[in-house]
Amino acid sequence: MNWLPTLAAWPFAAAGLAAAGVTLLIHLLNRRRPRTIEWGAMEFLREALKENRRTIRLRDAILLALRCLAVLLFGLALARPHFAGQENTSALQPVHLIIAIDNSLSMAFETLDGTLLGRAKEAATDVLDHLPPGSVTSVVPAAGSSHALRSAPYAKGEKAAAAIRRIKIADRSTELESMIARIGQVAKLSADLPKRVVFFTDLQNATWRDVAAPERIDSEFAWQVVDVSPAERDNTSVAVMTVLGGFAISEEKTRIIATVRRSGGKSERDVEVQLVVNDVTVGSRTLELPSGDSERQVYFTHAFSGQAGPSETPTESIVAISVTSDRLPQDDIRHAVVPVFNRWPIVFVDQLGDAEEDSNRGRLGETWPLRRLLAADAAGRTKTTPTHVSPSQLRDEHLVQARVVVIAGVRDPVFIASKLRAFVESGGQLLIAAGGEFDPVAWNANAWLGGRGVLPAELDEELEGRTPSETQEGLNPWLLDVGGVLDKALFRLEGNSPEELLDLYSEPLFFKHATVEAPSLGQDAVRVLARLQFVGGAEQREDASKQVPLLLERRIGLGKTLMLTTGLRPQWNTLAKSNAVVVLDRIVRHLLQNTLPIQNSETSERIDVLVPENVQRSAISLYRPDQTTAEAIVLSDDTDGRTAAVIPNALGRGVYRLNASSDDSGDVWQFPIAVNGRPIESDLTKANDAAMAQFAARRNVSLTTFGDTVSVRDMFQPHHGMSWWIAAIVLALLLVESSVLAASTIRRSATFRSPSLPIALPIHTPQVRG
Repeated sequence: MNWLPTLAAWPFAAAGLAAAGVTLLIHLLNRRRPRTIEWGAMEFLREALKENRRTIRLRDAILLALRCLAVLLFGLALARPHFAGQENTSALQPVHLIIAIDNSLSMAFETLDGTLLGRAKEAATDVLDHLPPGSVTSVVPAAGSSHALRSAPYAKGEKAAAAIRRIKIADRSTELESMIARIGQVAKLSADLPKRVVFFTDLQNATWRDVAAPERIDSEFAWQVVDVSPAERDNTSVAVMTVLGGFAISEEKTRIIATVRRSGGKSERDVEVQLVVNDVTVGSRTLELPSGDSERQVYFTHAFSGQAGPSETPTESIVAISVTSDRLPQDDIRHAVVPVFNRWPIVFVDQLGDAEEDSNRGRLGETWPLRRLLAADAAGRTKTTPTHVSPSQLRDEHLVQARVVVIAGVRDPVFIASKLRAFVESGGQLLIAAGGEFDPVAWNANAWLGGRGVLPAELDEELEGRTPSETQEGLNPWLLDVGGVLDKALFRLEGNSPEELLDLYSEPLFFKHATVEAPSLGQDAVRVLARLQFVGGAEQREDASKQVPLLLERRIGLGKTLMLTTGLRPQWNTLAKSNAVVVLDRIVRHLLQNTLPIQNSETSERIDVLVPENVQRSAISLYRPDQTTAEAIVLSDDTDGRTAAVIPNALGRGVYRLNASSDDSGDVWQFPIAVNGRPIESDLTKANDAAMAQFAARRNVSLTTFGDTVSVRDMFQPHHGMSWWIAAIVLALLLVESSVLAASTIRRSATFRSPSLPIALPIHTPQVRG
């Protein structure tokens, strides 16, 4: 601890010290030395004067000390000393003022006199005019900023006001913990001054929902929270936009779902919802939203147009959903980047291949239901012909042009297992299904290889169950364990309730499947995504709780393998004949989506984008939304050692575009990424009054409404402070000096009036020699 006080205005203390020195100098200069006079008649008085002279010298020394100390302390009082970290401070004492301004999305709400952020900036600037002399200021954007925190506080109010004016809206929520951490950083910049925090906010519930919890605000500093919220709140926003599958196939209709949400309002409101693709409006709907809190879903379908090129390389379309503008226009639109493939970049491998398949004779490969499901339009007509080969026909060029391989009904993968392993290790996605001629012994021998193969787990040598054509006795079917899949995103269908999904997934019956060796399931890279539940007859009740894996997942290198332990055609199950067949479509789309780079993101202080190897030596530039000026981009390595372009401070919604160019060929790589804010920030509901009252009752915290005078002086507790105590000591010293002088004067007067007393000579009496 620092036991020495800090001086707010040290020149006054220095002046007091100088004045004390001058007082001492004047005393020394005016001091008169006694003169020696040869006078015999005065010899008898020498002994009488010795005692009187000693007393008078002591009195003068005391008076001199009192005068010097009084002058010194008077200057010290004007310097306003204080101890570092002192909580009870004077209103005249300088402080380190930390101005925190909520610049989250909700602060862009427009009122008659401007936005809420404009209100906060105006009030914050006014606070600077009421700071004690010698104070310093730090400015903290609560939701983040593109500018780094300043390494030193502002000593001048004009520079602090300029920093306040530079604050812009960040399309994200304000997190109290993060803001307090930033305040703690800037507080360390002035350890010798007491800290005061003034936070301007709209008290949005998204920020203050847990404010009553002690850990939410745990600061040693005095806080003043200024409420700049509007009197009325009404906002309509595009809360969610979903492109089913996350990609599109050229000329095939893709479903787009938008969730429009309203918060507040006292009357019904009609809003127009528009679908915009590549800056062209392609669809429109009108919604009637009731007052208060409500939401509606809007469905669009659109057939995207691709461009000529390899089937495995998509082009990108920019999709936007917008609603009629309101007083918070920033959240009236959401963007998405949709990769568009010319055709499905999938290779199907089964026991027949395209050459041996004949639908007229019912000779169909095991992958036929999935191929038909993906390639047919809403009317059931086949629009595209996917690549379909047998194991012997699979070539390296097929795998080069594929992102996903589906293999089903194959008895033995002996000739293709190594190719499939290399394909997955390089980032490809593989779906293995049983059915048809599937032989678990052959697959173990050539595709498991003690974990070095492409199988996700080792299989039992015997298949379990019988198909209807293999038995004349009663069937003992299995059902999907619905309770174990409803919490997984892969099985959750947009627009369906849990009850509807329960009915949907309870439809299919499973007659035959491969089983898995239990020890191989203990590997870290293997996950069970779905299980089958046995529901046999009464004689098998002891096995009624038995479950076996249905869908397995294993990561291998940069890719992933999924295995469906049953078949795809109706012989092994009724999945292809039920409505639950849609889950096969989901699985394949999920695998294909895994091969795509992330091109849709929430606002963030940093977004890493993997850069292709062929452009890593090129100059990469970034174009932000609504900006025509490019900025240079820095490359760095991600956690896997891959080269990534870093987009810093992506705090506004819209489409960011990366371009890689060289002097020779110009643009060689373009990568758009859509950035959107979190929907919770569009909910303008104010924090609970009781919670805020509890918050305001906490020590060192006060709550103020916009329009009231906000002054740092109001945050001080009423007391005198060290300066007042020093001033009191100066007054006491002056009183003591006056008393000493008065007593001396009274004694002298009494001596001259009394004839019976000896004459009291002054101290500077000449010395007499006889």
